[in-house]
Amino acid sequence: MRTIGIKLQASGIIANPWFTLPPRIITTGGPSSTIWDNKPDITPKSRIELEEHGITLCFQTDEIEFAFSTDREEPRYFVTPIQYFIGYRTFINYNITWPVVDHVEVAGFPLVDAIDFRRVESVEAVPKSAISTYLQVLDEPLHYAMAFYLIGCENLRYFLVEFYKAVEAIENHLGGERRCLEVLSPHGVERSVVKEFKAQCNDMFKAPLDIGRHAPAPGAPVYAVDLRNLLGRPRSRELFEQATVACRQVIDGYLKFREASA
Repeated sequence: MRTIGIKLQASGIIANPWFTLPPRIITTGGPSSTIWDNKPDITPKSRIELEEHGITLCFQTDEIEFAFSTDREEPRYFVTPIQYFIGYRTFINYNITWPVVDHVEVAGFPLVDAIDFRRVESVEAVPKSAISTYLQVLDEPLHYAMAFYLIGCENLRYFLVEFYKAVEAIENHLGGERRCLEVLSPHGVERSVVKEFKAQCNDMFKAPLDIGRHAPAPGAPVYAVDLRNLLGRPRSRELFEQATVACRQVIDGYLKFREASA
């Protein structure tokens, strides 16, 4: 069947303190033409079949193509959640999107049970079962939490606010901070890590941050976070790493909680 697909291309790595991709070489032939001289070999040519959703995921180099087995709209609703999950899991930012009119020859992509995503530092293997389980347990708080986290990675001036919203989306669903920590602590969430993160976000007196959630109290010294050199300045890097760990602990913990409850 000839159907319209959707293609995603990686632009790099989501902001994080740990992983990078090989740099691209870019040459511009004019104001409207940009040529990629090399494409990062992130994934081998391969495919995963999500039969229950009518979706085939085809991977090669720095691209993911969604091929649909039906013209119905329902399978297309899963594109964004899958995009979020792969970006969150692998730290690879598949944020360039365009429609595909021509039918992809899925048979030319070897069928596999897991996809290897190559980074400079390591390879992250994402099994088909992890994507299927995620889609099975996906709910509104998990979707919002991943979205807020990725927005914070994209817009670093507001990473503390967006990471806080990610944590808050799950806390509100579970009945508040105390109940959230009770429920998620068996799933790897450390109370001290989350408490310290929230204290830094909300501090108005001791050492308020210029990118925190509140204005400082009168006379309080303000700590400036160097967003242009976030991963180079030790104190700024430490803050970003602590915030990233706390946010991802809560999201990971909630995902594990949902899986255990399914």
